Amino acid sequence: MDGEAKYRDRLEAKRQAPEKVFGAERVRDDAIRRANWWVVHWGWATAWDTRALGHKIREGFEDARRFRRDGGGRSTN
Repeated sequence: MDGEAKYRDRLEAKRQAPEKVFGAERVRDDAIRRANWWVVHWGWATAWDTRALGHKIREGFEDARRFRRDGGGRSTN
């Protein structure tokens, strides 16, 4: 789903506070990561630029690798 439309609907039509909308996205992203998947977000401008999209996806793979290497964001204490 187009993120801009999703956020516009929630922020304007449903009159939700920005911190609530973006907080909900963080909760969803964290749940996906706990399932050992990774999330990469991009907008339409990036989607239409194959070089930028490739870069964004490669960054996502690197972020996921680093996240898993470092214990999945969990404290090791």
